[in-house]
Amino acid sequence: MRALYLHLTRLALAIVTLTAFTQSSGAQGPDLSGTIPILDEWFDTPLNRYDGIQGVWSTLPRRRRLVTNASQAAFWDNSVLAPSAEIEIAPIISTSSEGLALRLVKVPATAQQHLDAYLKKTGQGAFAGQIKYFVGQINTHETWAQQYGYFEITAKIPVGKGRWPAFWLSSAGLIWPPEIDIFEAYGKGLISRTKHDDRFHVALHFEVQTSEGAAPNLPKNPYFPVDGAPQEPYFKTDYKGGHYMFRRHVNAKNDLGADIYDRFNTFAALWTEDSITYYFGPDPSHLRQIYKHPTPPGAQSPMYIIANDQFTTASGHWWDPDPKALNRVVSPKNAFQIRNIRVRALMPSVHLGPDQADSGSSVIVGTEQDDWIEPGRGFDVIDLKGGSDTIYLMRGPHSKIISGFGPNDRLMLTGYPFKNASDAFARLTQVGADVWLPSGADPANPHTLIFRDTTVAAFSETQLQTLWPLARNEIAADATRDGQDGRHIKYQGDGEPVHAKPFGSKLSDTGQ
Repeated sequence: MRALYLHLTRLALAIVTLTAFTQSSGAQGPDLSGTIPILDEWFDTPLNRYDGIQGVWSTLPRRRRLVTNASQAAFWDNSVLAPSAEIEIAPIISTSSEGLALRLVKVPATAQQHLDAYLKKTGQGAFAGQIKYFVGQINTHETWAQQYGYFEITAKIPVGKGRWPAFWLSSAGLIWPPEIDIFEAYGKGLISRTKHDDRFHVALHFEVQTSEGAAPNLPKNPYFPVDGAPQEPYFKTDYKGGHYMFRRHVNAKNDLGADIYDRFNTFAALWTEDSITYYFGPDPSHLRQIYKHPTPPGAQSPMYIIANDQFTTASGHWWDPDPKALNRVVSPKNAFQIRNIRVRALMPSVHLGPDQADSGSSVIVGTEQDDWIEPGRGFDVIDLKGGSDTIYLMRGPHSKIISGFGPNDRLMLTGYPFKNASDAFARLTQVGADVWLPSGADPANPHTLIFRDTTVAAFSETQLQTLWPLARNEIAADATRDGQDGRHIKYQGDGEPVHAKPFGSKLSDTGQ
């Protein structure tokens, strides 16, 4: 009965419309005809946490460094410290029939000493003794990143000056930027209005590569003219000098007739090789375009997904909370509430059959015979058609999607951080109607295999074979926590060459 109720609730949400909004919507919503589903997360069951073996969502930042953009607030989830040190910390991340709640809570005095020790261990000892609040986030830095696609969140924004929730994408590599802010919003003032009430912004952060001494060749935005001329990128100073931004500030109430605090709304972005388009609406079925800009060369690499709250509390900061409203701002009921996150990838435009090669992203279609399929390093969608197929995979910066994987098919996994078949088998994770095989980040570029329309129970360990596995190069915080030295360890393979079968087809897009 509960499942039926949730289904009907979602159906009702999908057909909700705000008359004033849709009458003035102008541009239509995104065209998703060339995309394929990756995630459709409703958060109405316990969060599918990534624990280093299974799962989807990480709940701490990359490198497990807790402090980012606020000197008195740190990201947090359970199991960072010893249970005895966490017993008085209120839940920060929780799920229910209403979705996911990211709460803001005060750091209890009993946890302060343990927290300071952790900050020192992870290279953030300068913040010891300063952290007064914990905030929450979820991200896919260990499980999923993609180059281009559609990203959507339906959420309600917490109130109060100092709150700063966001849904954004960050570089899956070891550099920053690029970053795509699908939205960053600001909590409205509770004692008096602020200039940020009802506001959110959308933005792209990017760098421009130049030869030494050359002036940057800055792209301009013809889709958003300013005073009749294409929009110039904005230069923003950062810790390494500066970078550029395309951005637009939006007043949800004045510009869109929407309330971002008292009701759920949908924020989305469609990122392609040519452009990034941002959308807003009362629900996914009634989105309107609110901003668009070209995709510069500095924003054409895989990114992972982050949804987080933030609380800026440093003295003299531009977004300090009002002391008279502090208890209301940090109330557990005043959470960043997320009903749904949806992610789709762009379907590759190249389709391959037997004996065809392509070094980029491809759709690889098998035959009804026994095939040997050898994808390259791009984002590949593999469609098996029958027979006993063998897929030879090398770990790279792009994940793979496999449909039609059956009991007679098998994987040859080279360069993955799986010690053996048992280790790989233990990592299979049910995600909706699909099965994910995450291999983590090393320490960047997460790589995951998605098997369409199947269950973990349908797999057997004999279908997985590991060749020359590579142990994870644990980043400093994790290595210290796990007592590892953080170095790569190469495992000895069997030394036997790999041969194609004498019948069926070999499908390879590596060109070799």
